[in-house]
Amino acid sequence: MANKINSNKKTNRYSKSTFDLAIKLCRKNIWLMLFTLLFSIVNTLIMMIPPAITKHLVDNEIDPSTGIKDMKRFTIIILLYLAMLIASGIITYFKARQARIFSNKIGYDLRKDFFSHATKLPMSFYDNTPVGKVTSRVVGDINEIQELFNTGIDAFLSTILFIVGTIIYIAIIEPSAVVFLIIPIPLSIILTFIYNRFQVKPNIDYRKQKSQVTSDMNEIVKGTSTIQSFAVEEEALDEFKAKNEKLYGMGKKIEMLDSLLSYNVSNVLLQATNAFIILFFGFKFLNGENNFTIGLMLLVIQYTSSIYEYIKRITSRLAIFEKGLSSMEHINEVLNKDVENDSDIDIIDIKGEVEFRDIYHEYIKDVPVLKGISFKRPVGSSTALVGNTGSGKSSIISLIFKFYEPRSGKILIDGNDISTLSLKSLRGNMAMVLQDPFLFKGTLRDNITLGEDFSDKEVIDALMLSGGSLILDKLRHGLDTNLLGEDGGLSLGEKQIVNFARTIIRDPKILVLDEATASIDTETEKYIQEGINNLMKGRTTFIVAHRLSTIKNCDQILVLDKGEIIESGSHDELMKLHGKYYELANSKS
Repeated sequence: MANKINSNKKTNRYSKSTFDLAIKLCRKNIWLMLFTLLFSIVNTLIMMIPPAITKHLVDNEIDPSTGIKDMKRFTIIILLYLAMLIASGIITYFKARQARIFSNKIGYDLRKDFFSHATKLPMSFYDNTPVGKVTSRVVGDINEIQELFNTGIDAFLSTILFIVGTIIYIAIIEPSAVVFLIIPIPLSIILTFIYNRFQVKPNIDYRKQKSQVTSDMNEIVKGTSTIQSFAVEEEALDEFKAKNEKLYGMGKKIEMLDSLLSYNVSNVLLQATNAFIILFFGFKFLNGENNFTIGLMLLVIQYTSSIYEYIKRITSRLAIFEKGLSSMEHINEVLNKDVENDSDIDIIDIKGEVEFRDIYHEYIKDVPVLKGISFKRPVGSSTALVGNTGSGKSSIISLIFKFYEPRSGKILIDGNDISTLSLKSLRGNMAMVLQDPFLFKGTLRDNITLGEDFSDKEVIDALMLSGGSLILDKLRHGLDTNLLGEDGGLSLGEKQIVNFARTIIRDPKILVLDEATASIDTETEKYIQEGINNLMKGRTTFIVAHRLSTIKNCDQILVLDKGEIIESGSHDELMKLHGKYYELANSKS
C-alpha cells in the first residue's frame, strides 16, 4: 500500500556535504550568528563572576568570630552580586531571542532553497519518491535543524568557554584545585563516546522511520476513498499501526538512554566529586594550609557543579545535535540530487511545429519504452496518440515537455533541438491538461492566473472560451470565490473548465490533452466540448484519449504498440485498414 523508501546506507557517519551545508548556512547568516555567539560569550563570562564574589565575601568580608567586617562594603558587594544575576538574566533573554532569530532565518533559507531545488528536480525523482517523504523533510527535518542552531550550538560553545575560563581562573589563585575542574572533562568524553556508540544510528533510523510513517499517513489520507470502497480499513490500520508502533519503540529506546546519560549518571558523578572536594579541603585545613579557605572550597564546588550542569546540558542536547545533523543529511540528500538539464538559450516566437527523429527512450536500463519513434506534425495540427496501456503514449508527452531526456534521437520544435533550449522558454509556450483537474487553495482568479499578472477581463474571457459561462453565475463571489471553501463546490467537469481557462489565458502554441475527459461522464463531456474546441483552435495539439468522440476528428492518429508506431492516419483511413486502431475502436463502442 505504501511505497517503500530507499534508505540511506550510511547509518553512523554524515557526509562531508552535510557539514558543508551547515557552514554555508552559517556564512549566509554570518552577522546573525556572530551576534548570537557574542551574547553567549558575554553571558558565560558573567556567570563566572557570582561564585568568585561568594568566595570574596566568605574569605574577606566575614569574620568567624565577629561577623561582617564592613557593612557598607558588604552591601555594595551583595548589590554587585545581584547586579551580575540581573545582567545574566537580561543577557540570557537577548541571547535566546537572537538565537531564535538566527535559527528561524536558517529555517527560512532552507525552506526557500529546498522548494526552489525541488521544483527543478526531474520527474524521475518524483517517480521514485513518495510525496509524504518530501513534505516530511520540509516540515519535520527543517524544524530539527532549526532546533540544532537554536540551542545545540550555544550549549557547546557555553560549555567550552565556561570550562576554559574557570580552569584559568582557578589555576591563577590555586593550581592544585584545578584537578577538580578537569575531572568532568574525561567523564564527559566517556559519556559522549557512549552516546555516539549507542545513539547515532538509532537517531538516524528514527528519522527515517518517522519519514516513512509521515509518507504512509499522507498516502492513506489521499487514498481514503479507495480504502473505504474496498472495505480494507482494518488492513490499512494494521499496516500503519505496525509501522507506528515500531517508531514508538525506537523513540522509547532513544529517550531512555538520553535520560540516563543526561541526569542519573551525571548527578551521581557530581555528588561524588563534591564529596572528594570537601575531603580534600578538609585534609588541607587539618594540615594548616591557610590558602585552602572555605571560600575557595565553595568556589571550586560551585564551578564544578556548574561544569557538570553544562556537561548535562551538552549530553541532553546531543540528541538535538544528532537529530539536527541527521535531518540535515536528509535535506542534503534532496539538495544534492541533480536538477533538470537546462540551457540559457531561449526560443523566441514559437510557431508549434513538432518533430520526433528516431527517438529511443527507457526508464530502466535496457528496457526500452519507445523504439525508433519518428513523426513530424505541422503548426496548428491535431494529433491523437492511441494504444493499450504501456504502449508509450505518456512517454511521448513527457519527452515533448522535456520531463525526461531520450536515450537517443532528437526532438525538434520549429527545427530547434529542445535539448539546447531553456526550460522556461520551452514550457512557457506549452500547456498540458490532465485527467484529474487540480485546484489550488485560493480564489477562482488565483486558480486561473496562478499568480501571474492577468486582468479580470482576460480571466473572464478565458473562462468564457472554456465553456464556463455558468460558473461565474453559480459562484457567490465570482472571481473572488474560494474554490476549496464552502462557497466553491464545483463539479468535476467545472473544475476541468477552470483548468481549460488556466490554459487558454496563457495562449500556448503546443497543447497536450492527456486523458482530459477520462474522468468526466459523456453528458458533461458534451457540455465542455466547446472549451476543448477553443483550446485546440490554432494550436499544435496532442491528445491522449480513449474516447473516439475526442480523437476521431484529429488530423492524424498515431497508433502505438510496445513503444512503436504501428499505424498512422486519419480516423477514416485507419478504420479502413481493419488493423489495431479498428480493433481498439470497436472495443470502445
